[in-house]
Amino acid sequence: MVRRIASGNAKDTDDVPNSSLLSIIAINDGEETSRAGTLSCVVMIGQDEFFLALAYIFMPRLPEVPEENDDMEDSASDDESEMLRAASATSANLSSDSEATADNTVQEGLSGSWNRAERPNSAQPSHSTEGFKIFSLEHDYALIPVPQGENFHKNPCCISKEMVKGIDTGQFAVSVMTPSRGLMNGCLDGRPTLMRLPYSSKFTQFYPISFPDAVSEGDCGSLVIDQNTKQIYGFRSL
Repeated sequence: MVRRIASGNAKDTDDVPNSSLLSIIAINDGEETSRAGTLSCVVMIGQDEFFLALAYIFMPRLPEVPEENDDMEDSASDDESEMLRAASATSANLSSDSEATADNTVQEGLSGSWNRAERPNSAQPSHSTEGFKIFSLEHDYALIPVPQGENFHKNPCCISKEMVKGIDTGQFAVSVMTPSRGLMNGCLDGRPTLMRLPYSSKFTQFYPISFPDAVSEGDCGSLVIDQNTKQIYGFRSL
């Protein structure tokens, strides 16, 4: 279930135009806790409008791993880290299915949202509209229909493929509008790494971002925008 807990329109700035934000809370069946996220844009599919959210906030939290057998766990972690670094150093090793959305880590562009991906082998909802899946853990997005006649989300940023910018090698100045700290400027590192999202069976390509201050968990889903071109790199996640 999703319910609105707060909404606010940040004033348009030269850094982040149409920076209207909506905070949501996802309550998972059978779980006492809930997870917060940010809806920072709307996508048009056919004649329908959808808020774009990150999929993992709708999933239960994973149980914490007990701190036992430290030596074995450290060894396993080291092996996994080496594998990730080696894979991320060679573009040929990256799966085309892992082109997704954003972060403190940014998932690259919005290609996952725009590609007509295969139906996942998952019990999660995967209904489609105009050929696009409503929910995809592999690409970490969820499409939430905008209720007809609702006006609580004023002047949302409506995104299209033309607004999405690819990520090249290098350092890039970016801006992020967050519910917790407002406008934040940071630096996007164009060197990707591979991570596996919770409940996902595939590795996804991510890009780290450096911010001067800490961001909160509920800021996930905030748009990451190039300070110079104003194009979108993706969304902050994790």
